[in-house]
Amino acid sequence: MLWAQSPGRYPSGDTSPGREAAKALAKLGEPGHQALLDTLQAANTDARLNAALTLGWELKDPRAIPELMRYINANPFSTMMADAAAAVSTIGKPAIPALTSALRSSVANTRRIALINLARLAPEDSLDLFIAAAGDRDRDVRSEALSGINRTKNPKAIPALEAALKDNDWSIRCSAVFGLKKFDDPEIKVVLESAFMHEKDDLLRRRCYNGD
Repeated sequence: MLWAQSPGRYPSGDTSPGREAAKALAKLGEPGHQALLDTLQAANTDARLNAALTLGWELKDPRAIPELMRYINANPFSTMMADAAAAVSTIGKPAIPALTSALRSSVANTRRIALINLARLAPEDSLDLFIAAAGDRDRDVRSEALSGINRTKNPKAIPALEAALKDNDWSIRCSAVFGLKKFDDPEIKVVLESAFMHEKDDLLRRRCYNGD
């Protein structure tokens, strides 16, 4: 996972005064907690972000989720995006409805992050979402969708995995192979044999089909 870090440390390593001040508020108990919640309504974007990050990362407060998801959607290439994604992940299952809604975002990175978190928090319950996202126009989103599918080993996903064998991206095809190889089904073996014969990428044939 792109934001995996040591506990208590933000992925960006940010120790700016604003971030440290928000973390200090979290240590003040209920008054500090309320001050952070009030800051979510501030006009200043950085202040809102620091408050939301602290509420999520330090306090696991689901009320931070809307602001965190707004930031992720609006700043897909920001260094702080990874911090926001980590905070959402830390909040856990209360974030699932927001993550599900995020799959409708027009921003590919938002959809990708939503899939990563859904795969971690509720892979079986999110299977239909992974199957739908396997046909996404963005390569990275499709990749995370396949990763989510492969966590489930659910036969319902077999048609999506078979379709992914024809993806233009070799890593997607490889992920589909790994997913299908989990099923001990003679018909799937025939499908994989056919895909192997038609696969033009020698490296993929060695690594994904043969396991070299």
